[in-house]
Amino acid sequence: MKLLCILSLLALGLTSCATMTVEECKVADWKSVGYKDGTNGETPDYFSKHGKACSKANVTPDIMAWQQGRAMGLKSYCTSSNAYNMGLAGKKLNLVCNVDNIDVLQVQNRKGLLIYKIEADRKEIERLREQRDKFYSGDNLGYKNRDKAREYVNTIYNKIRSIQERINDEQNELYQLR
Repeated sequence: MKLLCILSLLALGLTSCATMTVEECKVADWKSVGYKDGTNGETPDYFSKHGKACSKANVTPDIMAWQQGRAMGLKSYCTSSNAYNMGLAGKKLNLVCNVDNIDVLQVQNRKGLLIYKIEADRKEIERLREQRDKFYSGDNLGYKNRDKAREYVNTIYNKIRSIQERINDEQNELYQLR
C-alpha cells in the first residue's frame, strides 16, 4: 500500500511538469493557448514544451494559431501597469516585448520590484526586532553562555542596520526613477 501511494505521488509530480495534459492537448484551441502564454510573457520557445507534452497524445500543436494568440496576449503583458504589478509581486518582466517601449516597461517593473523589496526588508527588520525583544524580555533563545547570547543580539543589531541601509538605497533608487 505504501509503495502504491509513493508511486502515485511520483506520477503526479512527473505529470505536473507538463504544460498541458493529454486531454487538454486533444481539445486545445491553439490560438487561446497562445493568448494565455502571451499574457504570461512566455518566450517563443515555450511552444516546444507544448509540442513535447502533446506528443504523448499524438497531437501536433498548430504553431501559426499559437503565434497569433501569443501576439495578442503580449499586448496585455507588455503594458506599463502589468510591468509595475509584476514588480510588486516580486517578478521580473520577461524580455518578450517590443523594443519600442521596453525601456518604459523595465522602469515600471523596477519601481514595482523596489517597492516589493522595501516591504520585504521592512518585514525582516520587524522579525529581527521581535527576536531582539524576546531576548530582552528574558527568553535566552537557547543560549547557555551569556557571551554567546550577547553576540547574537549584536548580530541582530548589525543585520537591522545593514537592512536599513539597503532600504535607504532602494528608496533613493525609487525616488530617482519617479
